[in-house]
Amino acid sequence: GSGNIGIGLSGNNQYGFGNWNSGSGNVGLFNSGTGNVGFFNSGTGNIGIGNSGSNNTGFGNSGSTNTGLFNTGRVNTGIGNSGNLNTGSFNPGNTNTGGFNPGSYNTGLFNTGNYNTGLGNTGNVNTGFLNAGSYNNGIGWRADYQGLVSLNATTIIPDSAVPFEFDVPIHLTIPIDVVLPTITTSSFTIPALKVNLDTIIGDATLDITSIGFPNLTIGLPFIGINIGTPVGAVGPLIHITGDGRLLPITFTGIDIKPAPGFGNSTTNPSSGFFNSGSGSSSGFMNIGANASGLLNLASGTSGISGYKVFGDLISGVSNLGNTVSGLFNTSSATDLFTTPAVVSGVGNIGNNLAGFLRSTATGSLFNVGFADLGQSNVGSGNIGDFNLGNGNIGGYNVGSGNIGSQNLGSGNIGSFNIGFGNSGPALTTALNNIGIGNTGSNNVGFGNFGDGNIGFGNTGSGNIGIGLSGNNNDGFGNWNSGSGNVGLFNSGTGNVGFFNSGTGNFGIGNSGS
Repeated sequence: GSGNIGIGLSGNNQYGFGNWNSGSGNVGLFNSGTGNVGFFNSGTGNIGIGNSGSNNTGFGNSGSTNTGLFNTGRVNTGIGNSGNLNTGSFNPGNTNTGGFNPGSYNTGLFNTGNYNTGLGNTGNVNTGFLNAGSYNNGIGWRADYQGLVSLNATTIIPDSAVPFEFDVPIHLTIPIDVVLPTITTSSFTIPALKVNLDTIIGDATLDITSIGFPNLTIGLPFIGINIGTPVGAVGPLIHITGDGRLLPITFTGIDIKPAPGFGNSTTNPSSGFFNSGSGSSSGFMNIGANASGLLNLASGTSGISGYKVFGDLISGVSNLGNTVSGLFNTSSATDLFTTPAVVSGVGNIGNNLAGFLRSTATGSLFNVGFADLGQSNVGSGNIGDFNLGNGNIGGYNVGSGNIGSQNLGSGNIGSFNIGFGNSGPALTTALNNIGIGNTGSNNVGFGNFGDGNIGFGNTGSGNIGIGLSGNNNDGFGNWNSGSGNVGLFNSGTGNVGFFNSGTGNFGIGNSGS
């Protein structure tokens, strides 16, 4: 606009500071996005400086949900990652733990292949250094499946003859008593028959009368048989002799097949040491699929990197959930491992958060100091939020003893003041002062009483100068008391000079006449 004195003003004839943020919901200076905290952010939900992406914590991140500096990908923890889900720095690939990896799912440095643990591997699933082949353990292999370790511990008991002989003294005494049952047949009758016969002398008929049979009972005798020798007699011995063989017996103790890495038990091939689960993975003691780093547990297959993270789509250290970067963050989603939390930063608990020790979009878990009532204060005795200093009542103050918000300095009453001891009349609210001891608003200087003054000791409004009284004056006020004096700070009559208190004097400090 026109006629403005100050910074960031819009309109005409304004004094002081304008709204230093465009966009909405921003806290800080020169942010142009939405919901940012910091400086020069143009994205959404960022905390830091110069972030153009969303939900980042740090500096210059153009991606999303990153913790660190200058990440152009998403969900990275580190510096300069153009890929996604990396823990480390300058990784063009994805889900790496380390640095400068163009490939993906690597643990180490400068790997152009995938699922490698080590340095400079151009193949895949290598454990070691500078391997051009794949599935190798060692250094500099160009072929595949080289340097693999296997172990088999098997015990075999060989086939052998086992002779045996038995002398069995058996006295046989086998009594057998058989009682046969009585056989009974019920009566029955064969009916009369008429048989037609064709003979050489002609037809004939033969009649046979019925025949009856009565009930028939047959009794069978008792049969007793004794096989053996009499009691007390010495009978024959049964002598049994035989021989046989034991088949070979095999006991398998440890049987480790040749495989990439050392101590891995993943279903799919992995590099590194003691990884388990479905695989493939790289690194040390990870469980699950598509993991790199150390001691991570993957709940899905989208990929994780870092140290002791648990979930899916995670980078960093000791994070829990889905779509999380940074350190010690925990998702609060109902579906912990499937719903994206979109969290970056350090020590946050919740969803859609960036920054440090936050629990909600406006809540924090953090104060440094004593007797603070609020959140994210550094200092003691603050009542409010985001104060840096002591004894502030309000929010976003830097200094001590401020009553109001967004003051830079100490002892200010009001808001948007820079300096010390600025307030309104009768200790009311003052706004947009720069300087010391101004009473009013939009003053620049020292000891002004009124509004919109620039200078020192002005009384009124809109003055530019020193010691002016009234409104909209320029220059210097009357610095002499008495009458007819010329100069400065004369208090007598008709004096010319400085600090004269007499009459008709010419010079400095004369008190006579």
